[in-house]
Amino acid sequence: MLTSDPLFKDVVGGDLTLQNASPAKNSANRTTCADQDLRGYPRPISNGCEMGAYEVPNQAEICRTPGVAIPDFDPAGVDDTLTFSGAGAVLDLDVTLQATHTSVGDLSVSLTHDETGTSQILVQNPGAPPSTGCAGADMDAVLDDDAVALVEDACAPTTPTISGRFVPNNPLAAFDGEIIANTSTWTLNVSDNAGFFTGTLDRWCVS
Repeated sequence: MLTSDPLFKDVVGGDLTLQNASPAKNSANRTTCADQDLRGYPRPISNGCEMGAYEVPNQAEICRTPGVAIPDFDPAGVDDTLTFSGAGAVLDLDVTLQATHTSVGDLSVSLTHDETGTSQILVQNPGAPPSTGCAGADMDAVLDDDAVALVEDACAPTTPTISGRFVPNNPLAAFDGEIIANTSTWTLNVSDNAGFFTGTLDRWCVS
């Protein structure tokens, strides 16, 4: 039983989600709470169920700055792995990608959640088809299902040629709902599928 103010976000406006400082966060008995909240989010998301109708997601961003060379004209590419610590469930996933490369149309990028085996191609030789690929240099992009522009169509005359927030080639929603038990390992693969032009994977994040 809760005897103090639950600290709803906006009772008058009808928003009964909990503020981060609410004493009702992680306070319900996780063995008796429902499997989902009213929005369909899994319960519990993290350490325990919230008291109330809605779970409160925690947002986290984990980054790596590998600075590794992308092998030229090698479909196997290069892998880089990061590990997230903390239990919960994936509700919405974005990927930040920064790469130096003299012809980004050569590149393909995929993300794999190692524990579940779920894998998606996020970037695949942007600009090809219908053309031979974007011949511009460098990428500094956030891949987000909720963006408007497609990364496949991005090829600005400036550098970086792909810069901003874009919809990936395949939806990151494929990872939604996956459970993270204490730790979670993610592997990014970047490959160069044409000859001559080279580059590096500078930085990437999952959030």
